[in-house]
Amino acid sequence: MSALLLMSEAGNATRFKFNSPMTALPGILSAFTYTRSSNKTVLQNGRLVTLSANQFGTSYDPVTGLYGYLPETAATNLLLYSNDFSNVAWGKNNSTITPNSTTSPDGSNNASLLTCSANNGYVTQGFTSSAAIYTHAVYVKKGNTRYCQISIYDGVSTHTYIFDFDNNCALTGTLASPEGYLAENIGNGWFRISIRKTLTAGAGRYATIWPSTSPTSSVQSNGDTLYIYGAQLETGSYASTYIPTTSATATRAADVLTVPLANIAGFVQSEYTLFADCRSPYVGGGSVAQVAMAVRDATSTNTAYIYMLDDVGQPVGLVRSGGVNQSIQVGSISGVSRYKHALSVISNSSKYSKNGTASAEDTTVTMPISPTTLSIGVEVSSGHFNGYIYSSALYTRALSQAQINGLTS
Repeated sequence: MSALLLMSEAGNATRFKFNSPMTALPGILSAFTYTRSSNKTVLQNGRLVTLSANQFGTSYDPVTGLYGYLPETAATNLLLYSNDFSNVAWGKNNSTITPNSTTSPDGSNNASLLTCSANNGYVTQGFTSSAAIYTHAVYVKKGNTRYCQISIYDGVSTHTYIFDFDNNCALTGTLASPEGYLAENIGNGWFRISIRKTLTAGAGRYATIWPSTSPTSSVQSNGDTLYIYGAQLETGSYASTYIPTTSATATRAADVLTVPLANIAGFVQSEYTLFADCRSPYVGGGSVAQVAMAVRDATSTNTAYIYMLDDVGQPVGLVRSGGVNQSIQVGSISGVSRYKHALSVISNSSKYSKNGTASAEDTTVTMPISPTTLSIGVEVSSGHFNGYIYSSALYTRALSQAQINGLTS
């Protein structure tokens, strides 16, 4: 089988895997260019690690237990003093903060203890919203109460999810209907919990963190405690990697990983096959193409790529030539599950497979014209996958349906 997969061992083509802790591009990817003009925080070996600007790194996926490349769009943490809850930027209602109370997710003794003095005890920070989806996230560890909760106040109602530490931070209660949530076990007793809510434009909104003694309602009492670290509020339908702040908001730049197709031995524009093994943690928030892998020109007028459609979690293979979509092949709904998918393209034949299941072949395909670039985790400068890519592959010929079914099984 003629193939170029992003690594070659002793002359034998094989799939490149991102499934290990990496803090630099491996030598086999020396032809690739990776850019991100800011620091980034990733999870490696049980703790948060900070990568410097333009430093490539992989991140651990708590759901699958695999490492992967985590290409993200740019994001801004709108909360000030994201890990200094004693600062006046954080309002304390019937509560106190004791800084540096235990080891945090980054391995330092810099997590805070939130202690309630009465019911309705919490820490909170106000913000002014645009008409957009907002996601609020924080790292939490059990103090002396079984439950915790985070909320977003929309100017009228407080939208809250309650989580159960004794059940892997599973959701137990919902107040005023937030629109989505996530709880990830990152190790050492720490979880990152997040909720999202669509807001109208206006002032007087609040992001709030609470302990709780009830699985279904907001109840606190004198002496209730909760460990907290690294709060975040951002626009968008998911919590991106943690962005530390002090006296001002802070932005993490987007990840871009590309290589010129001219640097790929054996590549021809007349036929090829793309493959990705990946998982997107979030579904919802608009019809955004989260691109796992693309062969494209400079503007994506001519492209073949595999992606997940954000609003329904649906894996898709697409071929476009001269700005006209030639083939759009859809896999069954995948949601936030791990999936493998492949797209095989040659003139008048586009074949697609997801987790071993084929879509109908498209036999009227015009090939993309003069593609120049292979992108992993992004289309051009947008369409970021915003999830974990465990491995990727580019075969230098169009594989058969049986072959791609086997590849994705």
